[in-house]
Amino acid sequence: MATISSKNTKAQILQAYKDLEKEKKEIERKLKTSEQEVVKLQKQASSTPVSKPSVKEKTVVKVVGDSAKVENIEGIILNLESIEKGLGKAMSEVANKLTVEAETLAELTQDINEEKEQLGKLYDLEVNSDVLDKLIEDYENSKTTFEEESDKKRKTFEEDIAEKRKNWQKEQEVYYRKTSERDEESRKTQEREREEHEYNLELDRSLKDDEYDQKKKQLQVELDEMREARETSWAAEEKALKEQENEFNEYKTKFEEIPDKLDKAVKRAEAEGKAIIERDAKEKAELLAKETESENRIFELTIESLDNTIKSQNSRITSLSKQLESALKQAQDLAVKAIEGSANNDSFSAIREIALEQAKNQAKSK
Repeated sequence: MATISSKNTKAQILQAYKDLEKEKKEIERKLKTSEQEVVKLQKQASSTPVSKPSVKEKTVVKVVGDSAKVENIEGIILNLESIEKGLGKAMSEVANKLTVEAETLAELTQDINEEKEQLGKLYDLEVNSDVLDKLIEDYENSKTTFEEESDKKRKTFEEDIAEKRKNWQKEQEVYYRKTSERDEESRKTQEREREEHEYNLELDRSLKDDEYDQKKKQLQVELDEMREARETSWAAEEKALKEQENEFNEYKTKFEEIPDKLDKAVKRAEAEGKAIIERDAKEKAELLAKETESENRIFELTIESLDNTIKSQNSRITSLSKQLESALKQAQDLAVKAIEGSANNDSFSAIREIALEQAKNQAKSK
């Protein structure tokens, strides 16, 4: 609404008054709507029954349902309190606004009187103020009636809310007492079920102990046999490798002695050649050189063959070591599963198959 001052005309002042009347009616309409919502919530709160929990009720679904009902009641109370606060705030704002408007109207009345005097002096006219005075009087009466009705409705609403809250607290006390009794009964039932479960579990565990010990012993025997077979295979491989190393060292020693033998043979040939013609000495020297070269070639090939054999044996040892490590790892995993109670006859069959496969690989390698 535009601000009214002493410079406004009578028509503008009357229009401002009509605007105030419209604003007042709008506030009364909103107040009536709020009251209808309060009545609706009151009916909903009074018609919502508090559930009576059964002592034998055990499921979580029913407990959640009871909690939902409690939350519903609490929500209604919170809504009522919120509406109460909002209504009080709205009524306070309306009262403040009416007070301000009344003060403004008083100022306007004074300004109008001054304007009357000025108009009378300027135009020599008499302004009839009965209509404006009547409007102001009606406005003051309406304001007083509205404030009285608002105070009365607010007090009635506050008393009703207090009564509802008191009844709700009583219902809550009954509900919590019954809920406590139901929870205690449920706790005792769960305790009995837990004791029965532990007893059955202990009985089942004791029945499986003998079977577990037997499987564990059988698994340990098979693991020992597999380890013994692997160690025997390793010993044979190491022995063969040692023999090959000795043979290699022997050929190496002979190869290193070849230069000395060649030198001695040359010297011997030179000594003998003094009595033989130069041609025979040359032929013998060439023949000896060819024989020496052939022998050197044989030794070189032999050393190369032995070196390749050693490398091959080292590769086999590495491969067998990895296979043994893998087999032992698998056996340990199966042993752990057996100790944990989850091993079965398939696990023992798998160990046998692994041991047989490793034995076959050793036989093929030999």
